[in-house]
Amino acid sequence: MRFIRITTSDKIADRFITCQVHKALEESSSMGDVLSLIEILNPWFPTSQIGQTMINILIREYYRSESTSDLENFENALQKVNEALVQITQEGETDWIGNLNAVLGVVNQNQLHLSQTGKAKVLLFRDNQVSHVTEETAASEPHPLHTFSNITSGTLNLGDKILIASPGFFENFTLPALNNIMSAKKISEAAVEIVKKLQKTRIKNVNLLIFAITAKKVAEPNFKDTFYLDQPLESASQILIKILTKYIWPAVRFVFKSIYKALAKIGRFVSKKIFSKVRAIKKSQQPPQESPQTLPANANLGYKITHYEQQKTKKNYFAFLGRFFSKIAKIFKFLKAKENRSIAFVALAAVCLLVLVIALNLNKSQHKLTISESQVRQTIEQATNTLKQANISLSVGDKAQAQKLLVDSITKAREVKDYPLAAQDSARIISQAQEKLDELVAIKRLSNLKEKANFSGSALIFESGNGIYTVDPKTNKIYRASLIDGRVGQVAELPSKEGTIKTSTLFAQNKSILLYTSLQKMFQYKIDTMKIEPVTIKDNKPFENAQNIFTYFSNIYLLDPASSQIYKHSFVDNEYLPGSVYTSSQTTDLTTAVSFAIDGDLYILNAAGDVTKLSRGRKVDFKISDIPEPDATIKQPLKIYTDSEAKSIYILDAGLNRILAFAKDDSKYVQQFIFEGLNIKDFTLNLKAKKLWALADNKLYEIEL
Repeated sequence: MRFIRITTSDKIADRFITCQVHKALEESSSMGDVLSLIEILNPWFPTSQIGQTMINILIREYYRSESTSDLENFENALQKVNEALVQITQEGETDWIGNLNAVLGVVNQNQLHLSQTGKAKVLLFRDNQVSHVTEETAASEPHPLHTFSNITSGTLNLGDKILIASPGFFENFTLPALNNIMSAKKISEAAVEIVKKLQKTRIKNVNLLIFAITAKKVAEPNFKDTFYLDQPLESASQILIKILTKYIWPAVRFVFKSIYKALAKIGRFVSKKIFSKVRAIKKSQQPPQESPQTLPANANLGYKITHYEQQKTKKNYFAFLGRFFSKIAKIFKFLKAKENRSIAFVALAAVCLLVLVIALNLNKSQHKLTISESQVRQTIEQATNTLKQANISLSVGDKAQAQKLLVDSITKAREVKDYPLAAQDSARIISQAQEKLDELVAIKRLSNLKEKANFSGSALIFESGNGIYTVDPKTNKIYRASLIDGRVGQVAELPSKEGTIKTSTLFAQNKSILLYTSLQKMFQYKIDTMKIEPVTIKDNKPFENAQNIFTYFSNIYLLDPASSQIYKHSFVDNEYLPGSVYTSSQTTDLTTAVSFAIDGDLYILNAAGDVTKLSRGRKVDFKISDIPEPDATIKQPLKIYTDSEAKSIYILDAGLNRILAFAKDDSKYVQQFIFEGLNIKDFTLNLKAKKLWALADNKLYEIEL
């Protein structure tokens, strides 16, 4: 079975109109294909969203149905379409009611099921006869729930042809004329004839769908399944070749021949009339030759010196002109030769192309500012209309389509947000679309947060008891902020002779904060005693170089990207053993690691935003995924956090000032917190208390989870 669509490539200002064929996927091939023709006599937006929503729901619900009866599946799908139209009406979109002309259908082998509303028509061409398959619905406006309530079903015979068209089409074709076209020709030939007539009368506001039942697929190498009424039947290259071969090349040949003849006459005239007289004049002016004379002895050799070289440099312009015309004549004679015509054709095409490029560039430079402004306005219009379409998809419960449309709307608005002309509109579109998208993809957007505390200087924060502790690496000072009243006070200071604090971590097992310095020394601040004590290794061996440290139970882990290694210091018999290599650098590359966390397994955050998971030192399959668009990439990964009680891992993306959560079991996206107007540098969690604390510009913020 072959389908042909006759439609337009561009929108029509006063209506939405489309005809579509959805070919069944391989797994649904037994259910046949879905057909649709929809015309809504209203400006494109928002009716285009309503029209496309009907088609999308029909396709989705039909192939989702599980009945063995195509008719029953079709009825169920139509019911869903009607219910969606009810919801659209309840949203306030009512202009489509009474202005809808549509046909929805399913064709499976030789079985056809159709539902029609409005004035759209379906014709059957069989045995040189034409008949109506559907009838126009009543003129009164139907209730949205009964928009598609009548179904026509039937069996198609071999050779039958079906034409589905919008009502405007039948204003230009009578039924006998259509019958003559459709009955005597293949549908491809019939489509060409119909398109020619519509284009001749400049009709563009119609759509039609043609298909036929054939025994086998007949090979038609140039078969075309879509014709556009606002585009020529032939491509630009085909038209250009036809014009060149039919009109331009004969004209060029005639011009070349005429010029060649004219130049030949000019050359003969110049040679015969002018050059002969010039030679005669020059000859008459030459002095008579005299016989040589013998000079007497002691006589002077001569009295006059003549500069013969200067005489030779005098130009003979007549000779130059003759040679010029002669060469031009030879060029035309060369191009005129049959074997050289391809060269002439290529030269002519090159000249035409050069002229066209120059003209386009001049036009582009003259209208650059106008086009730029037009593009900005068009982009804003597209973003606005896409947002409206997303709202309709939400109203009918199509969340997947709504999410895609919301992302498209935000993306388009972002493209022009820096243009003064579009700044206000783009900000409005982004805000409205983002609000709806946040609900769909579990985004909690945080703005106008009230600070919990203000530190004089800080880098990392840790929660313990009723306080948040922070370490200032510039001064080696440790501060505590009360979670009750927000008061901040210094609680300890590491002497500078021990080195600068490079990194630190909470040591929950010991109720302390571990401090690692630039001299590769380790200390711990005891929260209960408020004292700093050294942490040593058996036999006083030094700690390895480290970028980050972490603890799990009583063990200490050091991450060193420079050596692509993690070192583990086990606590045995009240002392730490020398570091042991936790993983093999041959199997795991840690050179781009920026942070790590441990819950029994080990999670390493890399500079590219991906996460490496190690279990007992071995790499296991773990790839974070499903971050929602339009910001589906972690731009500046800074920290990863988890613990043995958490079901997720949390990642700080400083580039977009957000914290993302991913499930441990399948590594898929769960939710995210976006901090608007803040530059987040660190965070910590208490999942039992359901609170998150974030550090931004030395200020502490508390968020309820």
